[in-house]
Amino acid sequence: MRPSFAQRTLRLGTAFAGGAALILGLAAAGADPIPQEWIKAQHASCLQACSANTKTPNVCETYCTCIDRGFATTLTKADYMEMDTDVKTKQPMSEALSTKVQTIEDRCLPQ
Repeated sequence: MRPSFAQRTLRLGTAFAGGAALILGLAAAGADPIPQEWIKAQHASCLQACSANTKTPNVCETYCTCIDRGFATTLTKADYMEMDTDVKTKQPMSEALSTKVQTIEDRCLPQ
């Protein structure tokens, strides 16, 4: 059974916590790509959260790198900022954004 929007938002929240601080106070910029420094910060945060939960660094590196690529190729800067706000405020993502994020996560989860 597929998790609810709220469950996905909370599950993803720990992975985005580090990158979240970088985007505080920045304005959404339409279809601009996500800045690389945000992706790098998100990667570090993802590795930290994944390693704390799984204790399997190789799996975490592969998963987080896949998430990075998915975000960079699928999400816009505005999408990322919306997701960040939703995670910080513990609000469910919009259905459209949740679908994008879930598609990325489904591709990246170890089979």
